[in-house]
Amino acid sequence: MSRATELLSRHALLWIIAVGALLRFSTIGIQDFWLDEIVTVQEIGQGPIDILRQVNAADSNPAVYPLLAGGWERVFGSGEWGVRSLTALAGTLAIPFVYGAATTLASRRAGLIAAALTATNPLLVWYSGEARNYSLLVCFSALAFFCFARALEEVRGQRWLWAWALASAVALMTHYYAAMLIAPMALWLLWRRPGPRLDTVMGIGVIAVVGFALLPHVAARYGGTDWIDDIDLTERILQLPEHFLVGFWSPWEPLPLVVVVVALAVAIYAAFRAEPRSARAIAIAGSVVLAPLVVLLIDAFAGDDYIITRYLLELWVPFAVALGAALGAVAIGRLGTITAIGLCVLGAGLVIWTAMTAETQRPGYAELASAIGPSDTERLIVSQTSFSYPLTHYLDGTAIATEPELKTDELVVVAPRVTEDYSVGDCWWILTCGGTDHDPVPAFVPPPEFELSSHGSTEDFDYAVFNADRPTVVERPFEFPVVARVFVQPAS
Repeated sequence: MSRATELLSRHALLWIIAVGALLRFSTIGIQDFWLDEIVTVQEIGQGPIDILRQVNAADSNPAVYPLLAGGWERVFGSGEWGVRSLTALAGTLAIPFVYGAATTLASRRAGLIAAALTATNPLLVWYSGEARNYSLLVCFSALAFFCFARALEEVRGQRWLWAWALASAVALMTHYYAAMLIAPMALWLLWRRPGPRLDTVMGIGVIAVVGFALLPHVAARYGGTDWIDDIDLTERILQLPEHFLVGFWSPWEPLPLVVVVVALAVAIYAAFRAEPRSARAIAIAGSVVLAPLVVLLIDAFAGDDYIITRYLLELWVPFAVALGAALGAVAIGRLGTITAIGLCVLGAGLVIWTAMTAETQRPGYAELASAIGPSDTERLIVSQTSFSYPLTHYLDGTAIATEPELKTDELVVVAPRVTEDYSVGDCWWILTCGGTDHDPVPAFVPPPEFELSSHGSTEDFDYAVFNADRPTVVERPFEFPVVARVFVQPAS
């Protein structure tokens, strides 16, 4: 073995983490904040007590992420790079935890493959660049799964059991859907962990106490996801493995299906041929993925549907461990290595392609705000999409228009430009779905008193400015609940 090869092998995990960090941190500042992120930015700009009040009053998620992001924002700033660097760091930290879990359950080879898949995964890189709690959920889920793997092997003491309980509790306080990962891990520990079962019950009890403490907030925020029903359930189920392997965007429509078929075919083949340790790892991690999916499917058919990719990101961790154990099985030799390398190269390539492709980016509201510019008079801005709330962040002083403010002599109408649709399956991302809402809003027509005075375009939007001879009442267009379309821009 040459010195270079030896160095690469010895420090392989560090190289993988470096690649994962590079893919994440290099892309977090190139896109504007989108709708959900603006909610985060406004929430974390307050003090800790006010953040907790806001979470309790309106946020559907627990408080861990906004509290961490609030402290982070005070150090690194409120710009795109500053706020998103927390989630990029969380996404990077998940890599060694996934490695540790796969190494513990299977082998170092499996650990390196699972870590590499995590580092280059387009879906995880995308959410590492979003100022929401999803990347942090993956990080704490990976830590919990690593501790779970160690607890399964723990012959003496309770150190890893309690570490698992603590990490699981924090994951649950980051996103409630962490319960989908925690429950099957708890069952495995009750069944297979060495030592007194009472110790395991006590560890699970700690998580249960945290869960019960969160129940009032869960009950208050229950519902609010009716929009999920608008997307066909079969479509969401089929696109889940595609999202897990290639992310949200693809330059070639058949690519996601081809990747899923090849990867799963190799993994199934490996599962039947794997040596006992790898087969055990595949069984444990695979069951932790499949069990909650079965429960969610039953729940969906019963009328309570929450199956959507971003709510199931915690399941990427056992998915990566199972896939790493399968592709790292000695019995399939180079086939596993070649498949793993192919998935990683493809993943990194898709991350770079996504970053360089305008149609796959979040909407460019900063450019739109700059194009619209200041005004000598107070005016209304009406959007032809339900995703334009970021204008209140990028256009100084702009706010959601109240009923008394629906009167003006200058009106700006903005509309997303139709673009090429690179989305994998049905999706809800404006512009990155070809420039149209999943549920298009009825078109807004300016009152007859207004005449077109100017118009223009940005990369993502068209806009038109209308003027009237005197202040004229503008009827509020149709708006989905809690999603504004009309904004008032004060005079500069």
